[in-house]
Amino acid sequence: MTSDSTSNSVSQSDPARVSAVAGHVLVVEDQLFDRELLVRVLGSDGHRVTTATSGAQGLAELDRTKPDVVLCDVVMPGMSGLDFCRAVKSRPGKTFVPVLLVTGKTDREDILAGFEAGADDYIAKPIEARELKARVRTMVRIHQLQEQLVEKSAKLAEANRDMEEFLHAVSHDLRAPVISLTGLAAMLTREHGDKLGDAGRLLVERLQASAGSMSALVNHLVEFARMGSAPHRPRPMNLRLLIDQACTNLSSQIESAGVRLDIQPDWPTLEVDPVSICQVFQNLIGNAVKLMGPQPEPTVALRCRELASEGELDVRDTG
Repeated sequence: MTSDSTSNSVSQSDPARVSAVAGHVLVVEDQLFDRELLVRVLGSDGHRVTTATSGAQGLAELDRTKPDVVLCDVVMPGMSGLDFCRAVKSRPGKTFVPVLLVTGKTDREDILAGFEAGADDYIAKPIEARELKARVRTMVRIHQLQEQLVEKSAKLAEANRDMEEFLHAVSHDLRAPVISLTGLAAMLTREHGDKLGDAGRLLVERLQASAGSMSALVNHLVEFARMGSAPHRPRPMNLRLLIDQACTNLSSQIESAGVRLDIQPDWPTLEVDPVSICQVFQNLIGNAVKLMGPQPEPTVALRCRELASEGELDVRDTG
């Protein structure tokens, strides 16, 4: 075993005894005997081990080798283990790396000082091999799961960007033919309506309805993409103001359907993003107006009750 400032060790032991969760461990320990003991025990559990003899060397090895877990002695000349731990945890823009402090100081205050410095766990001296292996395995697994989470988050963000681009492209490509269909149907009715007959006019009406549904679908795609990428800016808002805005946006649809709105007078004030919540209200009311079907007295009733810091909206129609 070498006494150089840094070294690598990989276990050659029986594969049946090697840990199922093996990783790369950085050992920062100034005492040769303790350093070699840690290397031997961790190597026997299948871990790849890099060593450093001081906190400064440990920080350099941390950036160079990118380990899964760091074991650091608390009492070292120069940079102490607590200072090393603070330096590791305060690095801007760096990924999470678990730090286990190796210490003979097991008083409550000493342990709390280690956790306050940012340590994720500690190993008490004298070192017990089974405990060391168990704690390191756990931290390696935590680090691996964290890395997987970061990778999946990046893939999800990329997928969201692709979805937004796709929705914008699709909406742009679909708008032109939908507008053309709507215009042609209107022109056909205006210029040749008297020649169509009842059956022809019914077909044109169905064509206009289908074009309207397609236009609504395209609009929903655009709204979905916009809401997915727009920043949310919550602020205190009385929900009645947002209901009134949504109803104003839908006024032509509501009037043409002959729908009466039954809105409760008092609404709570909640911390919400006005743009997003107004869009939700508009979708709910618009669907109720559109889908209730023919009714003798078409009515949409809007109610809301406050639940702690949340609100429960109830939209009912007579269909």
